[in-house]
Amino acid sequence: MSLNSIARIVQPADKRLKPRRWRLEGGRIGSTDGGFSLPCTIVDMTDDGARVRVLEPLHMPSRICLFDTRERLIYAADLIWSGPPEYGLKFTGKSTF
Repeated sequence: MSLNSIARIVQPADKRLKPRRWRLEGGRIGSTDGGFSLPCTIVDMTDDGARVRVLEPLHMPSRICLFDTRERLIYAADLIWSGPPEYGLKFTGKSTF
């Protein structure tokens, strides 16, 4: 068995219904009540959500806002997974700024 065959067995299939776009660009995350805002890296995005990375692990509230500074969009989002320093977000709405 080749290493490529083993890698295909070990790595789970990507179950996303929509393709993700690699970004590795700066953004900001913040609480919906304005209690905190901090820089983050948008690692990748789909139409439905994003994976973000912060410099230091933190207790993330279940609902946050993601500020996409490149696209000038604000996404309302639910936290759907946490593996500090990365977090998975599911978008619930968006607006421009």
